[in-house]
Amino acid sequence: MISLLISVNFSYNCKLNLKVKHYFEIKPYISFEKTQFYPIEELGKGVNETDEFFIRFKDDPDYQKYIEIISYSIQKIGKETGALERHFRPESKAKAIPIIKSKLRLYCYRISDELVILGNGGIKSFLWCPICSILN
Repeated sequence: MISLLISVNFSYNCKLNLKVKHYFEIKPYISFEKTQFYPIEELGKGVNETDEFFIRFKDDPDYQKYIEIISYSIQKIGKETGALERHFRPESKAKAIPIIKSKLRLYCYRISDELVILGNGGIKSFLWCPICSILN
C-alpha cells in the first residue's frame, strides 16, 4: 500500500505577496489484478480529484456515454491488460484516458504497467481540427 504526501508552493502576486502551501496526498483508490489506481487529493478538501471529475459529469446526459467509456477503460486496464502505454492518450505533461475519440478526458500519470496516478479531467475543447491532422 502506498501513501504519499506532496507539498506544492503557489505564489500569488497581488498587493500582498502571499505564499500559500498546498498539500496533496495519493492514496489507494481502485485495485485490480493487473493495475493499481491512486487519485490525487488536496488535504482538507474531502474529495479526490478523480471523484470530483466523475461527480461533475455523471448526471449530464450529454456526457454519460463518455463517462461509461472512461470507466470501462479503467476496468479493462486494471483487470485485463495492465497500464500499457498504448491505452493512454499522450498529452503535454501527462496522459489521458480514453485513447479513443471522446468529448471527455481523465488526466493521469502512467508510472508503470502496474501503477497509475489519476487526476481530474474535463471537456475536450475540440473533437477534430483540420490543421491538427495536417501537423500530425
